[in-house]
Amino acid sequence: MDTGTLLVNAATLLLSVTAIGVTLVLTRRQIRLMNNSNQLPLVLDLFKEWRSAEFIHGEERLWAFLASGEGAENGISGLPQHVRDDVYRVCGFYQMLAYLVAFRVVEEDLVFLATHYRLLRTWETVRPYAVTERRLRGDAYSYLNFFEDLALLTRTKSSQDVYDRARRRAYRRARAAA
Repeated sequence: MDTGTLLVNAATLLLSVTAIGVTLVLTRRQIRLMNNSNQLPLVLDLFKEWRSAEFIHGEERLWAFLASGEGAENGISGLPQHVRDDVYRVCGFYQMLAYLVAFRVVEEDLVFLATHYRLLRTWETVRPYAVTERRLRGDAYSYLNFFEDLALLTRTKSSQDVYDRARRRAYRRARAAA
C-alpha cells in the first residue's frame, strides 16, 4: 500500500470514529430528554396527590395519633380502622415514591427537595408500628421497606447540597438556552 492510500484509510477511519462518537453523544442526550419527558406527567400526578388537603390532613392525623408510640406493639394491623386508612394512603404514597426512586423512574434529588421534611417526619412516626408489623407477619421485608430505605437515604443528604446541585443544573440549562 502506498502512502496516499494509507492517508485516505486513516482519514476515513477518523471520520467513522468521529461519526460514532457524535451519534453516541446525541443518542445519550435523546435518551435523557425522553426520560425527562416521561417523568413529567408522573411527577405532576404524584405530587398533585401529595399536595391535596385530604392527603395533608391524613398525614397530620398520623403524626398526632401515632406520635406517642402507644399501641406500637400491635403493629399497623392493630390500629383503629380510621388510622389504618391514613397509614395505607400516606405510607402507600411514600412507598410508591420510593419504588420510583429505587428503579430510577424519578430522580431522587427531585423527591428529596419536594418531600424531605414530611417524608422523614412520617417515617419516624410510623417506624415502630411498621417494624412491629413486619415481625407480626414473620417477614422482615414485608412492609414499607422501600419507604424506610428512602427515609434513610433522605436523612443522609444535606438540604443545602441538593438545593445547590439543583440550582446549578437549572442555571446551566438556562445559560445554554440563551
